[in-house]
Amino acid sequence: MAGHWVKGVIKKNLSLIVLTVFILLPLALAAHFWITDPRGVMRAIYPLQASVSSIGLRCSAGSPAWLESVAKLGVWELKALSTQVAFINDAGEMFHCESGWQNDFLSERVEQDSRFRYGSLTKPITSAAVHYLLKNTGLSPDMDVVSYFSGLESRDEGGGAGEATLDEFMRHISGIRGEVFVGKGKPWCPYSMSQAENFVINDELKGEFRYSNLGYCILGEVIAKEMGGDYRTSIDQIFGLSARGISFVDSGDGAGLVDRDYRFNDFHGESIPENFDHYAISSTAGMVGNASSYATLMRDILSESYEGFVDERVTECDPGLIRSCYGRAFYAYQSAVGSVVYVKEGYMPGSAGVVMINSKNEVLVWLGNSDTDNAASGQAMQAFLDRVMEIGF
Repeated sequence: MAGHWVKGVIKKNLSLIVLTVFILLPLALAAHFWITDPRGVMRAIYPLQASVSSIGLRCSAGSPAWLESVAKLGVWELKALSTQVAFINDAGEMFHCESGWQNDFLSERVEQDSRFRYGSLTKPITSAAVHYLLKNTGLSPDMDVVSYFSGLESRDEGGGAGEATLDEFMRHISGIRGEVFVGKGKPWCPYSMSQAENFVINDELKGEFRYSNLGYCILGEVIAKEMGGDYRTSIDQIFGLSARGISFVDSGDGAGLVDRDYRFNDFHGESIPENFDHYAISSTAGMVGNASSYATLMRDILSESYEGFVDERVTECDPGLIRSCYGRAFYAYQSAVGSVVYVKEGYMPGSAGVVMINSKNEVLVWLGNSDTDNAASGQAMQAFLDRVMEIGF
């Protein structure tokens, strides 16, 4: 009798049970996980979105087959749905691929001229401008930067600030202490360059590689002083950036740029970039543009054959270790297959990029709208570099 009663209840309320078990309960669970761990939810659904992005990937006519594979690697291995990849071969021919959307799934697709944040891909351009000045002015790579700005002839006059050369700043071995990404406050660079006490040089760290955004802000001000303007107008004058579609971002939202994706950044979200002093980071991570423009600019810079810009002294370090062999603009990296390429990565919260240059001065640029998963470790980037070199570059 009880069994018949239970069956009757189930039959009578079957639609309600189905609604609860298959619709309301999953929705409640989804809402719970979204409230407690939204990034975890977004990471979990990434493979589904990546599949859609990969299906819609497009390459220019005549692109080598391996370039499409590189573009897909960017989606799957570097974890960016919206991407650009540009390649210039040794004959000077440009090929490119794009995936994803400007904003969300319903927005316009990423095109060749869509604009991304370059992040630290800005630094090789700053370094190239310093090389331009070394070639065309009286600047020397051994020039002491502290005395250059302060007018003081010795470190004693500078209150023990220490000395550091242009070459040391470009190589990240100056021993400079401090940061240009300082949250809501203003960094002293580029606003107080004549005060020697701002240049805190740790002599014990000189010669040791310590990646410095502040150091490249200082280099940017060397460029500005030599050219007689601010950094932005000076670098544009040297390389014609505006005519190439390369500019600077003045706020975190970056109107007209491909939207950022923060799901693989464990610390930063949309509010963080708004706190940066975007003018201050102009010479270290402030440029925006597309992959094709960056590749073309880099190819043009390489054609100038600036001495030391691409540093081939890989015997002084271990190029098999990612990020261990920094020169004046790039680090040398040697993959498992034995070839050596010169690399610079660029990261900003919610975006990433990388440029690679091989022995034939061919240039490959990848840009994406998401942090590489666990970017600080370098594991994903190293796997990407290895695979790119294996499949064709």
